[in-house]
Amino acid sequence: MKLTISDKILLPTIFPAEAKYEALICIRDIKKKMEITQEDVKEFNIQTLENGSVSWKVSDKTFDYKFTEMEKQTILNSLKKLDEQEKLTEQLLPLCKLFDFRTK
Repeated sequence: MKLTISDKILLPTIFPAEAKYEALICIRDIKKKMEITQEDVKEFNIQTLENGSVSWKVSDKTFDYKFTEMEKQTILNSLKKLDEQEKLTEQLLPLCKLFDFRTK
């Protein structure tokens, strides 16, 4: 699966802080895959702003990732939960499309 730097930064933000044991293990594994490297910081000018938000240079460059079925289901469950709570943001729409959460 091809993810952009925006996807890579935003995906770890969709998960709950508390969940079942199995889900937390899966979430931890996904977050490890999405770790931002020093090279990413330099290439995409990733910065924490004074208000605490993160900014980066948007790019079409993609990164290849393989997700297990359990990881895909965990991502879908998190997106669906945000949707049910009406907490999806416009920034998350590309992730919703990428994981095709409305049809699963």
